[in-house]
Amino acid sequence: MSQQYIKNAFYDGQFGCHNKMGICGACPIKMLHALLIGVFKYARGILFKHVGKDSKLARDIDALAMLCGELYCQQSDQEWPNTRFPSGIRADKKNGKKYTGIILCLLTIICSGKGRKLLETRPTWRETSIVKDWILLLETLLEWEAWLNSPKMMKSEVQKAKTKHRHIMYLMRKVAVRHKGMRLKT
Repeated sequence: MSQQYIKNAFYDGQFGCHNKMGICGACPIKMLHALLIGVFKYARGILFKHVGKDSKLARDIDALAMLCGELYCQQSDQEWPNTRFPSGIRADKKNGKKYTGIILCLLTIICSGKGRKLLETRPTWRETSIVKDWILLLETLLEWEAWLNSPKMMKSEVQKAKTKHRHIMYLMRKVAVRHKGMRLKT
């Protein structure tokens, strides 16, 4: 009732011959909403869904992530992402820019010996291929974000991005579905 139907003048406009999506197809994705609050938050959610959202393992991973974050904060490079999470990485009310740090902490946990021991308490995490898939996914997400933040991009790289973005979405689907037949929301 509070919304009114207003037809935007740009809806029917065609912005180039490459697509017929109108104004929505002409606008590039926004880093904050599409990547940080979208894909990164979703990857974190998948991981905690696989370990049990409110399980002891999730609390242990959260504590280990806070420890890793504090250790990362002790370095002096100002270009590193924010990794300080006093309320943990599972809390939903996070600033979008903190999700890069969350993904970095999760990758550190999965690669560390202590993190592996924690994760291997679940039978599904004992498979080497699942751990490798998670490492590949989290590394790829961090590389993707770094590439999208680069000051200059070669035209050939931007043209290849269409297939690369599809590959990243395929990788997320593969990792999400590998555990207990979980499905992605569509």
